[in-house]
Amino acid sequence: MSGKLILLVDESGSNRKLFSQLLETLGHSIQAIHSRDQALAELDDAEFEVVIANECGFGTQGTLKMVRCKQPSIRTVLITNLPVFKGTKNQHGADAIIDLRVPEEKMAETFKAALAEALANRQF
Repeated sequence: MSGKLILLVDESGSNRKLFSQLLETLGHSIQAIHSRDQALAELDDAEFEVVIANECGFGTQGTLKMVRCKQPSIRTVLITNLPVFKGTKNQHGADAIIDLRVPEEKMAETFKAALAEALANRQF
């Protein structure tokens, strides 16, 4: 998978930094921001291939629908550490889920797999 322009949304500054670095090592360009409202504004200004967002502030069908209204072909990946969330990606409209409960040494592999899943399984 070649580098993608990714919008990363997480309220935690330390998570944004960690996830941005991880995604950059995978060859992607990252625009990291802190809020849903800022994400929706960013979608007006640039074309992103993927939005990766923390489910706490972003994991609702309404928000994902707003994202897709702005950029219909965008892929969506939700980040969670909630075990009940893992099996509900279609209910929430996400193309993939990143489960943060994996060991740290498997985090890059987890992000890479979620991006590949999102890009392969996007339903238009």
